[in-house]
Amino acid sequence: MTARVAGLTIALLGAAATAFYPATSIAETCRFIDKRAEREACYVRQDEERAAKAKAAEAAKKAAIASPPLTEDDRAMFRSLHSICRGC
Repeated sequence: MTARVAGLTIALLGAAATAFYPATSIAETCRFIDKRAEREACYVRQDEERAAKAKAAEAAKKAAIASPPLTEDDRAMFRSLHSICRGC
């Protein structure tokens, strides 16, 4: 019975380690490629993927910041709400 529990514990720890560190296991695969040309191609693909992710994140950040200008009614409402509740 204890051997079964120990085996289950080891299996769960292995699954947890894989679940919590998937990005590092993917990023580490290039360095284990034996042929230099294939390894360098792998590094280039990883750099392109990182650049694409950074570009997408930057575009999303810019899209989130852009907001329409306030109208006079919006400004008046903001002033009235601000005077009612300071710091809310």
